[in-house]
Amino acid sequence: MKKIKSFDGVMINYDYREKNPNFPVMVFLHGVGVNLTVWNKEVKFFNKKGYSTLAIDFRGHGLSDIPLDEKAYHLRNFVKDVKKVLDVEGIDNFTFVGHSFGGSVLLDYLITHKDRLPVNAVLVEATYKYPYPRNHELNLNPLVVKLLKFLVGRGWFNSYPCEIDFSDVTKLGWYKDKLYHLPMRTIFYTLHEAQLYSKRYRKQIVKDLQKVDLPLLVVAGDTDSILDVSLSKEIHNLIKGSKFILFKGVGHKLPLIRARRLSRTILKFIS
Repeated sequence: MKKIKSFDGVMINYDYREKNPNFPVMVFLHGVGVNLTVWNKEVKFFNKKGYSTLAIDFRGHGLSDIPLDEKAYHLRNFVKDVKKVLDVEGIDNFTFVGHSFGGSVLLDYLITHKDRLPVNAVLVEATYKYPYPRNHELNLNPLVVKLLKFLVGRGWFNSYPCEIDFSDVTKLGWYKDKLYHLPMRTIFYTLHEAQLYSKRYRKQIVKDLQKVDLPLLVVAGDTDSILDVSLSKEIHNLIKGSKFILFKGVGHKLPLIRARRLSRTILKFIS
């Protein structure tokens, strides 16, 4: 594991494993509320195939710093963090793989860094726009959301870096034991800032995405209750030449419960 100081002083944690320098580096971006461990199986798969991998803990997640100011979670700041890591490690030849909120960060990077684009990109269960009504974050029951917000306001849940291992969802005990350490404040701050960003720039985002010109794969699960499959299809329709693949019988944990199949699908696409 390594850490770097980002543009605003926030320390960003990441795991960079170097392999064959002739292959593009696989850059993995996780969703909101989790951390880089969601990609453990994909990282292992691509390392065995000779690919270097870079998995990043977003700000407020995992072992990265947890800013107290909500404005620190502006979507563009996550993009700047990713760019900073790429700069520090001198990575110019890379492939992006973004899941859920990580896909939103990926898309914003494509829009804002046209001078340093990846060779290709993969979006897994992602969206370019904020999809939730008020107090329905992550499509949770509004009573649950209000309770969680109340508890966060009273100082519950973690306020310090903690790397929960999300890589094995078959071990249900970890969730009960570590629920208190989930970054709930980060989740609500990040989603609220994403909502404001989407509301302000949606029309421009659509125009910019229609201009994206690189090989792009969109993957979705047909039983996803967090981000409906229609959102992935919208991205596919916006970005000319993109490829769309639907995984049957899979919800929002696709990178975890279909890790090997997803890895093979990505490998076939980038090859």
